[in-house]
Amino acid sequence: NLMIYKRMKNDRKAAIVVTLLIILTIAAYPFTSTEEYLFCWDDVPDWNAELIKFLKNEIKAEWVEDAEIKKSESDMFIYITKEENSIVLKLIAKEGKVILITENKTYEYGIVKKGKKLNVYKYNWQIYGIQSYSFFQDGKFEPLITAIFTHLDEWHIFGNMVFLFVFGITLATFIGWKKFLVIYFIGGIAGNLAWVIYPVIDEGAASVTAVGASGAVFAVMAALAMAKPKNSDEIAKKSEILKFFSYVPGVGLVYELVMGEGILGFLGIIFYFLFVTVPDLILGGATAHAAHFGGMLAGLVLGYLFKCKNDFETDENAKHGDNEKKYDALMPVHDYDGFLK
Repeated sequence: NLMIYKRMKNDRKAAIVVTLLIILTIAAYPFTSTEEYLFCWDDVPDWNAELIKFLKNEIKAEWVEDAEIKKSESDMFIYITKEENSIVLKLIAKEGKVILITENKTYEYGIVKKGKKLNVYKYNWQIYGIQSYSFFQDGKFEPLITAIFTHLDEWHIFGNMVFLFVFGITLATFIGWKKFLVIYFIGGIAGNLAWVIYPVIDEGAASVTAVGASGAVFAVMAALAMAKPKNSDEIAKKSEILKFFSYVPGVGLVYELVMGEGILGFLGIIFYFLFVTVPDLILGGATAHAAHFGGMLAGLVLGYLFKCKNDFETDENAKHGDNEKKYDALMPVHDYDGFLK
């Protein structure tokens, strides 16, 4: 019917919507990646003015003004105490961060070596990212959305946007851009929710801030594996946009796996998830795989719900099928490529 043929022109609409989403994410990067200097780790305990100012502004600890401040011999801990009040700052140099520990909450900050001095910074991605402590204790829910548009560095955002471009346009072509956006944002939120409950398994993750669109992108990939029509590979080859995606460096192989027919697509996304997860866990990486899993799970469910009900018509099945007259009335077989354009 006519709706099937209208779907064939979805690749351009999909490209526009996904490109606008990518532009919005890139535009947010300068605002979410800025940094604010807090204090110099090496100056403590000889000079504590910046540390005291930071603690008073950050956690409203007015009592630190005349508190006792000591540093451990290993240079890894700073202890601030006064009567029943106490604060501990822990330096984790290999992970490039400082953890501030109070009686009922922890905070995370970055460190940068400037000359011979080790400086402590607060990054905006820590404000917009998702963290279990701030989510449950402070009721800070907006990072469920803002974390999707927040990235650590240029390579982080580049990788996510390349995958979003390829898989997002393909999914939106098959099921429509509105359903694509539903999957993208629900998948991103599901991934962030998975991260805030992950400390049930790993308590240490409670104070770790996660950022990025990876959960949303995994949702898109998983949804594509479930929602694509049976002859999706054939249609992709005829599309003026999709036909190039198998050749994108670093993405093409994954694209072929996810676009596999039937259960092969499902197995493809599972294989890719394990491929990027297991080695990173073995090597002790800092990737938020729980968010990837949450996004992927949401994508599988939504992809099943939005699964294409009908296959796209092709030259052969339209020409020789039961609807030959309807097909010829809508579009002559010889003008198929012209219709796509």
